[in-house]
Parts: sequence; structure tokens; C-alpha cells
Amino acid sequence: MFSSFGTPHASLTTLLSAEVIALAGSAQGCGALWVTITGSGGKTSLMEKLAYRLARQLDRRVIISTTTRLASPADHSYPCDHMVLDGDLSGLEGHLLAGEVVLFGKMESGKIAYPGVETLDALASRCDVLLLEGDGARHRPLKIHTDRDPIVPRQTQLVIAVMGLSAFGKPLDEDSCYLTERYRELTGDRLRTIGAGMYRRLLDHPQGVFKGLAGQRVVLVLNQGDLIDPAAIESLKTEMTAGWTGIPYLFVAGSVHKDIVFHYEEVMGSHPIKGANCADI
Repeated sequence: MFSSFGTPHASLTTLLSAEVIALAGSAQGCGALWVTITGSGGKTSLMEKLAYRLARQLDRRVIISTTTRLASPADHSYPCDHMVLDGDLSGLEGHLLAGEVVLFGKMESGKIAYPGVETLDALASRCDVLLLEGDGARHRPLKIHTDRDPIVPRQTQLVIAVMGLSAFGKPLDEDSCYLTERYRELTGDRLRTIGAGMYRRLLDHPQGVFKGLAGQRVVLVLNQGDLIDPAAIESLKTEMTAGWTGIPYLFVAGSVHKDIVFHYEEVMGSHPIKGANCADI
């Protein structure tokens, strides 16, 4: 399952939508497929492009929402057919036909807020795919989790964990990694420049990118691969897959912006990651 870096073999949204469709097919009759997107470095863009692919090209009914907070439509242009931002399910009446995307939440303090677990359950009965953004990163390419996040609903069948490659080779500071000081305190890492080793530490650490995940299908997306040298992607792939004993996951290096995949492979772990659990809802 390898593609040479010079010739990307598939679009990223095609690869991810295939994961969604495969899981949805195995769970037929059980309602919507729940997908939670976590991490940093392109979550919202990935969610939007995946929603568009599932709706427009695969004729699915898709709802986008959040378990935390999303930017206001005044600050971000969401490519959706309808928006229901008062948390009222009646706003879906007449909407959400096959091939449509609806953004659902409730406005609080200038942000789109989590509508509540009962509302998410109700949304899942009205769509084919429920796409949720599960934490925030203040637009930084990397992050380490807090005690409160990510928030991954127990109904989630697919987790897409994102890490941004635009931080590779950059100084380790708040511009490149959200909660840098917390990262240093938890890992003891004193490096100045971000390399492949830091990405692996964020994979290994209980408060890192796989925090609290167990039992779901997991895809790790190293996004922004078009911004770094192909040799760096090869180095990252080797560093992040060698000797892995955590949860099994699909490793993907690509670009949401360019919608390309440079490399993907199944990484077969042997044991769940130990450490703090994510907040469950």
C-alpha cells in the first residue's frame, strides 16, 4: 500500500470517504456513522472536504457539528447547504436531503457550540454520516491535549486524528504547537527545532494525538505534506510506525489543501495506549 512520493495515487478525501463507506456498510441498520475529527493542523478543512465528497459524490446526508466549539460563520465561510445555529431540531425540517450538508449547533459567545449529547443522538437519526470536530488547536499545526479534550462521543466508530506538517523544521514555540509549555512539562522535551521525534512523542504520549482512543477505527492524517520535502515524509513515516505497540491505525501522509495522498499503510499495534482517558459524552 505504498505510493511513490513523486506520483500521488489517490485523493485524500477519496481514501477517507472509502473508510466511512466501509464502516457504514458494516453497521447497516444502526443509524448514522459517527466520525470524530481530532488533533491540529487542518481539522475543519478536512471535515468540510470530506462532507462535500460524501454528500455530492456519494449522495449521503451529512450533518456537521461539534463536541467543543467551531468558528462563527461570520469568521469562517462554511461550504454547506443549510445552517441551523439555534440548536433547534425543527430547523432541519425540509432540509437534509440525499446529497446535502447541514451545519448544526448553537451560537454561544460568538462561537458555534456543542448542542448536547441528546441532540447529537437525534441528529444521528436524521442523517447518514455525522461529522464532529472534537477539540480545538487555535489554528496551530501541532498540539498536546488538555485534561478536558478531546471529546469523543462513545458512539464514534471512526476517529480521524490530524497533525500538521507545516511545523516540521520550525522552532518549537506557541506558533507551531498549541500549549508548548504543557508539552515540555509533560514530555521533558527540551528540543528547539521540531523534527520527526516530536511527532512520535505526540503519538506515544497519553496526552498526545491518540489520547483515550480505544475500540474505534483510527486514521492518523499527517496533513500539509505538500509543504515539506518528500524525504522528510519518509523520515516521519519510519519514525512513527517503527516498533509501534499501541492501537492499530491507518497512517496517511497527504495534503487536505491539494487533496492528495503521498503514503498510506496499516500500522498493526498490539496494545491500547495507556494513560488518561478523554472526556466521554
